[in-house]
Amino acid sequence: MSRPLLLVSTLDGSGPGRVMTTLAQQPVCMGQQPVLASTHGVETSPLIREAQESGVPVEHLQMHGMIDPGGAARLNSLIRRWRPSVVHTRTIRADLIGRIGAGYGLPVINNVVNLYPDDCLVRLGPAAGRGAMSLARSTKGAVRLFVANAEAVASNTGIAFGVPPERIRVVYDGLDLAAWAGAPPADLSGYGVSPEHTVCLTVARLHAQKGLEDLVEAARSIHEQRTDVVFVVAGDGPERADLTRQIRSARLEDVVLLLGERDDISHLLARSSLFVLPSLFEGLPSAIIEAMGAGLAVVATRVAGIPELVVENETGWMVPPASPPALAGAILRALSADLAAVGEAGRKRALRYFSAAAMGRDFEELYGELGNHRRPKPVSPGMKPAQSGSTRPGMIRTAPSTFLITTRNRPKELCRLIDSILGQSLLPKEIVIVDASDESDDSALRKLVESAGVDFVFLSSRPGRTHQLNVGIEASSGDIVLINDDDVVLEEGYHEAMLAVFEQGGASVGGVQATVIGDTLKPLPMRVFRALFLLSRHTKDAPGRLLPSGYYTTPVRPTRLREVEALRLCGLAFRQEVFAAHRFDEMLEGYALKEDIDFSYRVSRQYKLFVTPDARFHHLKSPGARISVKQKSRMHVINNYRIHRRNLNSTPASNLAFAWALFGRVLQELGRTVTQMNPGYITGTLQGLSDIAGRKKEASGAR
Repeated sequence: MSRPLLLVSTLDGSGPGRVMTTLAQQPVCMGQQPVLASTHGVETSPLIREAQESGVPVEHLQMHGMIDPGGAARLNSLIRRWRPSVVHTRTIRADLIGRIGAGYGLPVINNVVNLYPDDCLVRLGPAAGRGAMSLARSTKGAVRLFVANAEAVASNTGIAFGVPPERIRVVYDGLDLAAWAGAPPADLSGYGVSPEHTVCLTVARLHAQKGLEDLVEAARSIHEQRTDVVFVVAGDGPERADLTRQIRSARLEDVVLLLGERDDISHLLARSSLFVLPSLFEGLPSAIIEAMGAGLAVVATRVAGIPELVVENETGWMVPPASPPALAGAILRALSADLAAVGEAGRKRALRYFSAAAMGRDFEELYGELGNHRRPKPVSPGMKPAQSGSTRPGMIRTAPSTFLITTRNRPKELCRLIDSILGQSLLPKEIVIVDASDESDDSALRKLVESAGVDFVFLSSRPGRTHQLNVGIEASSGDIVLINDDDVVLEEGYHEAMLAVFEQGGASVGGVQATVIGDTLKPLPMRVFRALFLLSRHTKDAPGRLLPSGYYTTPVRPTRLREVEALRLCGLAFRQEVFAAHRFDEMLEGYALKEDIDFSYRVSRQYKLFVTPDARFHHLKSPGARISVKQKSRMHVINNYRIHRRNLNSTPASNLAFAWALFGRVLQELGRTVTQMNPGYITGTLQGLSDIAGRKKEASGAR
């Protein structure tokens, strides 16, 4: 069983990050809960959102420069927390820092995608590049396998790093090619491109490596013969200013168009007749794979891995690098050929050799070849002596607690959560799962949990969040019951930090809420609006409380232990004694939105409740098994009405506060309907108001 840590320098949408994100979503990885991490670069991008929406957790080492002790410390923490079975890196920065994994006994794969030392010297500069190469050669023993993305790259790897052939493999990069085909063509009329124009597309970083100066020179020559041809370049980079000057000097402003960074590449491909990449050196460029997947013929330079992609006169044409006349000639020949037939041949070749599925299968074999290597044991330098519980062989400590998980049709997310529980430095006495899935099989989970020495209780149930919680509570025997949604991942030390609040506060503490990593405050105008209408809102570090309207405030960035009136979110814990007097309200509709507020507020009348900043978790919201916007908006109204009626005294002031909040919610949902172009926000809200009115009428008639 392989659980990879996929580490790349940046997830900004460039080729290396896209390939690693694609791999993370393949069955070989998704079945084993991968984690995708970047060493440098952006922390938000369409690529990162894509990974997170598919259920892949994304981490950032936030490194500065090539050598960064802080980044190394964060990688150590990440390995201890996620306990991967293999560290798979891509790009030189990630390759070097990822070798830390060897210190944990992990097999390390360096996925080599460039030609060294040339690429290293160009990207990092002469001094830093030489330093990186020296470090890479001196630490090559930490790498179990070097996996090149092309035969040409494999040959270069052996020479550049002094690696014997038996430690080198070749796995071609693969992409989700369906994403690049069939998109509507982009509208380029704003750039002066008419339907009569023939578009030659280049997708590349504006860097000297890409040979774009040669493209401009070739465009000048072609324009003298074909005024209908325009060259569109999507991408940005350090050469933009120089290229702009070159284009202006040649008076080609209407012929060579620099579009900058784009998130509609598939649409640009659909609008184009030919793909051109005049690179001076390359590995196996993802941009060509994308173009072939979209059915475009290719003109490119004959460097490194490109001849393994492009078959001369069959899927495209190749020319020597740094030769504008040869490039212009090849483009003109291509434009007079049957581009549809050439493009179709390229598409079939891409599907056969460069698909995401093919790459996934190849890496599945490689991960298997590395064998059942030892996983690192959780390491906690600041681990405190056990205050309670027992010590097991291997110094694994346990506490008399229960993790209670309710789930429905999310087997991958459930496995990921279980693994993060078993990775804690302090294990629970038992794990109780209440499953309402259409089909369920607990055999693999049972084996995994019981092999860790933890009791496993698996119960089937009808769907319904509050019903499942109550079923699980009945089956739980731990002194403390920790409740988690199935789509979360716990940070190392979560369990200990939650139990510490109960130990420090004594019997008066009834419940504790953990902190979500990355939970943010709403924009200031929205916070002001919600405060004005007494609606639920996040605060930075203020005590949480239930408002007269039945809505609530909650701190999302607590800096210290905070006492609150109600608990929310998907990381809670309650003392077992609490359940003697309280159960979750099964009358709350749907998946019981706000059941946590309703239950915990009632508990707070007898016990103290706290939010702790020390227990942290990731909430990787799964797209599966969720309800529509209309249903959710309706549930917001109905369930908040029930919470208000059940927990707050019915006084003129509280009723007025509730009505005022409803008015604010109607305004809010009207705004969302317009901005999100989804009428479900307002229709669901109005349906909820209608249901409330009907219930009040029934209650009045009953009296």
